[in-house]
Amino acid sequence: MANIKKIRTAIGSIGAISWALIPVLNQFTSTTTATSIASLTFLVIGLTWYRLGKLEQKFYQGRLIPPRNLPEKPKK
Repeated sequence: MANIKKIRTAIGSIGAISWALIPVLNQFTSTTTATSIASLTFLVIGLTWYRLGKLEQKFYQGRLIPPRNLPEKPKK
């Protein structure tokens, strides 16, 4: 779980750095290219941040019914 927190912190830092670099990127590339790259970067970072948060919650909140207590599916 500590590794998930470290990875989440690193992803947040990468997101902040990439946010700060957008004006620099706009200076060297066309606006549409910079916007496309920034949008894709934020999408990937945001999705990864969200999924890691959900994974981290699973360590604190277990399933309501443990898998061993679920009814078995009939075999065909």
